[in-house]
Amino acid sequence: MSSLHLGFRAGFLACLPLAFSVVIFGLVYGLLAAGKGLSVAETVLMSLIVFAGSSQLLALELWTQPPAVAVLALAVLILNLRYLLQTAALKDLLLPLGLPRALAASAFNADENWAVTIQALRGPQATLVTASYYMGSAMCLYSFWAVSGGIGWFAGGLVPDPQALGLGIVGTAVFVSLLHGLYRSPADFLPWGAAAASAGIASLTLPGAWYILIGGLTGAFAGAVRDSLKARTGAVA
Repeated sequence: MSSLHLGFRAGFLACLPLAFSVVIFGLVYGLLAAGKGLSVAETVLMSLIVFAGSSQLLALELWTQPPAVAVLALAVLILNLRYLLQTAALKDLLLPLGLPRALAASAFNADENWAVTIQALRGPQATLVTASYYMGSAMCLYSFWAVSGGIGWFAGGLVPDPQALGLGIVGTAVFVSLLHGLYRSPADFLPWGAAAASAGIASLTLPGAWYILIGGLTGAFAGAVRDSLKARTGAVA
């Protein structure tokens, strides 16, 4: 087996535990899409093209007949701007593919497989983590997400009120576990705390999904300040 296949397989398997949690989101998305009048083909096609669960759920929440395309596009753009910050952290991994392929690969970035890849890059076998590892983790989520959306559509009225079952807590649990895996030192609490505080304030004071972008930008800025201070302290020492 070639190194490319080994890397892809390792990334796929590393993301597999998280993929099962993604299935729940996919089922809920499929149920909501059916309720909005989308066909099963439209439901699955949206997952294949957009591949962003939170954006797809937001789009369904704002869905009208006929769809307000401009409003939907702006809302999804705001919600997905955080991926610019995430993929920037993967540039050293993806740019060796060449810019066109790197941009194509970045389209398959999601919160979960990004976190898995970053964690692997910080691990003891970081030198073995390549773009094929990232794509393996991405394809794991991509396939589970698309299939579960279709299953959710067919499930129809079997789960009339998914929130009543407490399925929303799954997302929180997944992201808390991702943070645990990314933790390196108490210094990480500075950007995390800044992001959480700013996102919380924004969610209470601003409409829509601005809190996600504001929290991400604030956390990134706080992390940059932390790293700059650390570098200066090290230089002085």
